[in-house]
Amino acid sequence: VTLYAKWTRVFTVKLSPHGAAWSDDYYKEQYGGGVTDEKGKSFYLPSGYTMVRDGYEFLGWTVEKNGTPVLTGQYTITKDITLYAKWAKLYTVKFNLNGGKWIDSDYYKNGIQKKKNEKAYLPSSYYVVRSGYTFLGWTFAKDGKTMAESPYTVTKDITLYAKWKQTFKVTFNAGKGWFGADNTQHKQVVEVPTGECIGSYLSDLDGN
Repeated sequence: VTLYAKWTRVFTVKLSPHGAAWSDDYYKEQYGGGVTDEKGKSFYLPSGYTMVRDGYEFLGWTVEKNGTPVLTGQYTITKDITLYAKWAKLYTVKFNLNGGKWIDSDYYKNGIQKKKNEKAYLPSSYYVVRSGYTFLGWTFAKDGKTMAESPYTVTKDITLYAKWKQTFKVTFNAGKGWFGADNTQHKQVVEVPTGECIGSYLSDLDGN
């Protein structure tokens, strides 16, 4: 008897990280040589965490370099082909506290990265502090006057500077009267920004 070898045609999908590197040897071994299988078989395309490229965000896979559409999820093998990872450049917004300091803000203190024309919410007074000063917002220069709006549209790498206004502590003495519902506070201290009228802060005092 004569036995005959039977063959099934297989196809290879090569995966080009396109400027990136596989994040560890496991993914390099699994995907570095491509995925080979029969026509009609499917596999899951590698996601962003399988590769590393500093300063870029992974979007998906394309048939041509920087092409469209972007493919993600399951891919069905139909022929020999090379797919290319597609990346979007990230731009960094850094924050110069200009004499202030962060209040427990790991998210902002090293800057934030966004894609071009993506919006970024800027740190508010909840995240920054400077003794003797009131936080006004962010400017484009150290002593700048033009304020950056939040959310801010990111178009390039940029450093924003905290803008501060000096405040003074004004002590109000009730004399024989008192402040507060417990009738024990004879003094109250109010911080008033430079150039503002003290009278506008009198309504905040709880006195008798």
